[in-house]
Amino acid sequence: MNTTLVRTAAVLGLTLAIAPALTQLSASAQLAQYPPFKDAEGNVYLAPGSANAEVAVTFGSVEKQKDVKADACGTVHLTPSSSIPLSTAFKVDGVTVNPASLISDILPKCVNGSLEQPRATNFKTADGKIHIVGKTAGSYYKLAYNSAVIRKVKSNACGIARMGSSASTPLTATTVFTVGETNYTYGQLSTKTPWRCSNGVTYQPYGGS
Repeated sequence: MNTTLVRTAAVLGLTLAIAPALTQLSASAQLAQYPPFKDAEGNVYLAPGSANAEVAVTFGSVEKQKDVKADACGTVHLTPSSSIPLSTAFKVDGVTVNPASLISDILPKCVNGSLEQPRATNFKTADGKIHIVGKTAGSYYKLAYNSAVIRKVKSNACGIARMGSSASTPLTATTVFTVGETNYTYGQLSTKTPWRCSNGVTYQPYGGS
């Protein structure tokens, strides 16, 4: 790795760090070298990355709901997707469904309001779809599922992203968030004087890191 050049600006009490090799590091390497920290006001600062780019921060998951309709045979057909992940337990009409325990089967034809080959239990098919049986034809039901809360934070001209607390993603001592593949607990972050950015150049507090 190239040696980082450091020049001290004594009057400002700041250190100007010029690190041309930083942009060549992978995201995981940047996070390891510059782990997130918070300032005295509680804002979180994320590792240097690409300038003026969005950084995705994941906060656990929340329950979401969607109306789903049973077909003419009383079967609700669910298609998992990135917006409706059904890889973990979810509920239909208040009844918990565990995808991992569903049997794999074929979907029979719906003929005159009945499945050509009756199915006594819920099942999944080779295309990844999940089928909930035994409902009332044409009726709507509540699908309740867990979905990750992803917050997009934009970095500045120096590739530094600042994230404050919000109503939807409050930052408390026990808040856990994920950047890349690494989890962080807000209450365990160190408190530091934040970096400063001027004309695309990063300034760090004198003697800081």
